[in-house]
Amino acid sequence: MCCGPQLKLMVEIELSYMNTNHPDFIGFDRASKTKQGGTRTASHQLIRKGWLSIPVSLIKGSTREYWFVLSSDSLTWYKDNEEKEQKYSLRLEDMRVRDIEAGRFSIGKKHVFALFYTTGKNVYKDKDQLEMVAQSEEEVENWKASLLRAGVYPQSDSSSRIDSGEQDSIDPQLERQVETIRNLVDSYFSIVSKNIRDSVPKSIMFMMVNKLKEYISKDLLAMIYAAGDQSEMMEESQEATLRREDMIHMYHTCNEALSLIRDVTSKTLHTPLPPPVQYDDQSDSHHRHPGVAPIPPPLPPDTPNSGRSPVPPAINNDRPHVPRRPSANPGPGGTRPAPPPPRPSVPQRPH
Repeated sequence: MCCGPQLKLMVEIELSYMNTNHPDFIGFDRASKTKQGGTRTASHQLIRKGWLSIPVSLIKGSTREYWFVLSSDSLTWYKDNEEKEQKYSLRLEDMRVRDIEAGRFSIGKKHVFALFYTTGKNVYKDKDQLEMVAQSEEEVENWKASLLRAGVYPQSDSSSRIDSGEQDSIDPQLERQVETIRNLVDSYFSIVSKNIRDSVPKSIMFMMVNKLKEYISKDLLAMIYAAGDQSEMMEESQEATLRREDMIHMYHTCNEALSLIRDVTSKTLHTPLPPPVQYDDQSDSHHRHPGVAPIPPPLPPDTPNSGRSPVPPAINNDRPHVPRRPSANPGPGGTRPAPPPPRPSVPQRPH
């Protein structure tokens, strides 16, 4: 039932050989048209649409506006943008684009460019170039860029190339060959992608889904019938029962806790605290609180006790005065006792 290796094998099979004879492969003949040594893609791809004017009379300088459609292999213009009445169509093989001076028209058109064939044949009726008039210089540059995508390159200045010795950075023939190879690769890659998108779901159905269905219908069903009583197989195990009961108990406990929190939140009353009371007059404070002594005023900053705690007042206990005992040898003033006599000196023992 492993499908991964099979899918890798399918990719390796596609990489092993390139079947150029596949009926959906575009082939080299259909991918390019060989003409005078050059190659060109045959796939029709729309590049640009827009209004351009074509000169009708060079003497009067009048022009007529047409709806131009540029594709990868042709330039077609119609009477209007409904694209029902086609006026003319040009093949883009061996075609170049160049700028035209505005002074050629008497009406003063300034944004003109022309298409011509490098082989020298006429482009439109008996004209060797097709001159087109745009509304702005930006529109001219946009059309030239679109023509470059279709393989129509600007006219090379041969004189400047001879003087400078430089050549075009991109060879037109090489560019068309690269475009042909790109179309071939894209064509074959689309074939491979189509095969993979078609084969992968089939491989998954064959190797996984169908095999699983076969296993369920044959082997698994026989194993279930051989196991005994099928009703016991569908019973819940003891571990699953305990776990389910624990989950149910936790669920009810959480609901009770949430209900208690909601009750407390809804029934709790919040009373704001009163603002603090400030008393400026000490007498007013003493009258309001007669049992409390008034607070003494602070000392001025130039007093000696400033910066220190105030000295408490002396406590007078009104004790009786006890007279002192008179000394036996009063001093000269009769107020101090005489100093005691000096102690006798004790002779020291000779060493």
